[in-house]
Amino acid sequence: MTGPLINLHSGKALTGGLDGAAIEQYSLGNFRTQRFRVEHVRDGLHRVVCDPMGSVWDVWRGSTDDGTPIVLWDWHGGPNQLFNIVDVGSGEYYLRAAHSGKVAEIANASYTDGAHLIQGNWIYMPNQLFRVFSGPIRVGVSYKLMDISGASLDNGAPLVQWSGHRPTIGLNQRFTLDHAGGPGYRLIAAHSGKVLDVAGASLQNGAPIVQWDWHGGPNQRFRISRARDESDIYYIRITAVHSGKSFDVLGFSHDDGAPIVQWDWHGGPNQLWSF
Repeated sequence: MTGPLINLHSGKALTGGLDGAAIEQYSLGNFRTQRFRVEHVRDGLHRVVCDPMGSVWDVWRGSTDDGTPIVLWDWHGGPNQLFNIVDVGSGEYYLRAAHSGKVAEIANASYTDGAHLIQGNWIYMPNQLFRVFSGPIRVGVSYKLMDISGASLDNGAPLVQWSGHRPTIGLNQRFTLDHAGGPGYRLIAAHSGKVLDVAGASLQNGAPIVQWDWHGGPNQRFRISRARDESDIYYIRITAVHSGKSFDVLGFSHDDGAPIVQWDWHGGPNQLWSF
């Protein structure tokens, strides 16, 4: 598990802060502090690392009480920093503290930004379940979704925009954001397991975005950064590491099948994305 950790109840991402401060939930987008990495330590126990800082989840002062906040702290290997990661199916997990037997949950089953991560008794509630981000990504110009054309499994299949499939979002319209080491994220298509890739590692405006087997090149790595807030929508830009160019729906099109390419950043609605 590597990447933003999303609470099943609220849909918000866990967000770290300074050592000793409670981990909180916020809308997905503040990626430097929303990047977590789960590492096996021993005997089925793991630590959860806030990737850019190296601090780990820590149940405050080793308390076994319900409601104790889970904070970031320097690694010392105590049982209050070790967690069982339990897969309940469909890509969802709960995290049980080794010292207390209690699980991580969003306090008061809150939907609000800033709600704390605490420990509590396991009762199989959605505010106790987490997943690595995997979902649809919408473009501001048309509110359509990123889509691997035709749900193809082939290398080179183009990324386009398309209306959301009904009644559910198709797997070729779901992408997992994963930090695989090195700069940026890779974006993995759920239906194929392939990653988004700037075709031919081109540096040119208009180069298509396609899917391809992962090889780790900079044309398969993308930086995610805040672009702007409008009403209740938090927009991001997606920038190719190798070229510095941004995802762009060609020609500001509203049509199904319009290609998604890379282009110099200008901040137009065809370059704004939301999760």
